[in-house]
Amino acid sequence: MEFGRKRTPKRHGMNHLFVLLMKNKTILSVVSLQVLVAMLVGTSVVLALILATRLDQGHGIERYALLGIGLLLVLTVLATFIFFARLRLLRTIIQRLEDILERYFHQASQKRSVPQNDECAKIGFALQLLEESMDARERSERELRQHEQINTLILNALPQSVIVANSRGCITLFSRGAETMLGYSADEIIGKQTPILFHDPEEIRQRAEELSDELCIPVMVDSYSLIAKALATGQVDEREWTYIRKDGARLTVLCSITVFYNDEGDVMCCCVATDVTERSRIAAEISRLANYDPLTQLPNRRLFHDRIHMAITQARRENTKFGLLMIDLDRFKPINDEYGHSAGDILLCGVAERMQKCLRKSDTLARVGGDEFVAILPMIEDDTDAGGVARKIRQSLCAPFELNDGIVVSIDCSIGIAIFPSHGDDEDSLLKSADDAMYVAKSLRRTRIYFAGGTVKTKHGAIRKQRGDGDGEPFTWRTSYQCGEEAIDRQHEAIFALSNSIILGIESGHTALDDLPAMLERFINDMREHLQYEEAVLSRLAYPYLDAHVLEHRALLGHSQKLHRLSVAGKLSLAEMASFVAWEGVVLHILIDDHEYFPFMKEALRQDSAETP
Repeated sequence: MEFGRKRTPKRHGMNHLFVLLMKNKTILSVVSLQVLVAMLVGTSVVLALILATRLDQGHGIERYALLGIGLLLVLTVLATFIFFARLRLLRTIIQRLEDILERYFHQASQKRSVPQNDECAKIGFALQLLEESMDARERSERELRQHEQINTLILNALPQSVIVANSRGCITLFSRGAETMLGYSADEIIGKQTPILFHDPEEIRQRAEELSDELCIPVMVDSYSLIAKALATGQVDEREWTYIRKDGARLTVLCSITVFYNDEGDVMCCCVATDVTERSRIAAEISRLANYDPLTQLPNRRLFHDRIHMAITQARRENTKFGLLMIDLDRFKPINDEYGHSAGDILLCGVAERMQKCLRKSDTLARVGGDEFVAILPMIEDDTDAGGVARKIRQSLCAPFELNDGIVVSIDCSIGIAIFPSHGDDEDSLLKSADDAMYVAKSLRRTRIYFAGGTVKTKHGAIRKQRGDGDGEPFTWRTSYQCGEEAIDRQHEAIFALSNSIILGIESGHTALDDLPAMLERFINDMREHLQYEEAVLSRLAYPYLDAHVLEHRALLGHSQKLHRLSVAGKLSLAEMASFVAWEGVVLHILIDDHEYFPFMKEALRQDSAETP
């Protein structure tokens, strides 16, 4: 019983020590772990000796009680060792918790009361903070997931293509809109392709050249050309590109390219593309309607003025010349009235098509009126270049046109030519010169080409039409006027001689008005005989422009018959007679119109002579 009474203070002492150690960190820091362990070992040895003495003296149940007490003592020592071992770990944990609390209160905007000497309270407070932190982190992660889900829904709902690529050009994001627009799946693209896959290589090359000049740095022909400007300026680079779908279809897109940096500091590129194919088509259609003739698809008057302004600017800058052709169709109105406007529209389209084939790609052909056309011929070396183009156009239009229901019609054209800067150094004066020249050509009542300034360009130089009473001048027959067919050459020479005799008779005063009908009748008869023979020869040789040439003959004879009637009525002047004989009979017919078939005639006669044994 006395032993039992002595155990009670010891148990209370151990409890007091445990509570003291848990509540007061100062005691743990003063009493070292080794001293406490030594005290426990010493106490255990003393108790062991007492127990051994008691066991020798004790009997029966007392011995068992003493053995139990000894075993309990051993267990107490082991528990003490375990407790102090865990206590070291607890001290480490408490120290780390204090560091965490100190950092928390250093960063926190609101100060909270923390127990100062109660480690258990500190642990509880730290656990509370940990729980709050975990709750906050859970809320933050939940909100982040919600934001990511919303962003994904927005990204997937966008009809635009959103593509993100890294600094190496490798695509890291490919939106659902991009899949729909381009026909590729994200699995095919992300991490495997660059944006070059969707772009026209020629556009990439052109863009690289443009940026090299604009930024004064070499820009490679690769994906860098897409981001070079945005990277250099730090601003959004917005422009139209051509996208090529997986199936090969081409789209016009408006791309907004932005450059940014990710968390690792790498350059990233985001391209948002909007399909503007339909919008571009509508804009192009509006532009076409505003600038092009809806019937012939040629530039209209508005676009023509822009083109001639550009031609003048270029010619002034480069000190060059260009030609302006004013073309008016003859005999178009009767066809339009007889067969209807639909036939007239078909004829106008055919006229535009034929004239386009006579021009270069750099030339401009515009329709500026019902049956009026204008051609701009930039960068010509000589005035005769414009005359050559005009002759090609005239020959092309004089060939018959086949309309609906087998209707075949023939037309003529009158062409006035002005050269910049000889006939005008600005738009207004040049247009007036060409227009005046065209009306002079029409006043000749035949299909012809007339240069501003009163000259007609031929292979033999410039021939100027005189005005006033001295209208006609004698002409000298030259061997260069010969086509190679003997009969035709003799007839041409005879016409020269007859024309000169008429002109000289009028200028010398030996010819009176009463003589004009007989003189004109002789001239008409000789000319008719010549024209019939000429047409027969050309028909036999299969001259391709015979129909147009025959029309010229008919116009000449028709005008001569009209003048003959005027002469009979006494209404034809000597000057008008001389002008007709010299100008229309010699210059326009022999020196201009007939010279069109001279190369053909000479080649055909050469082949005939080669085939003749």
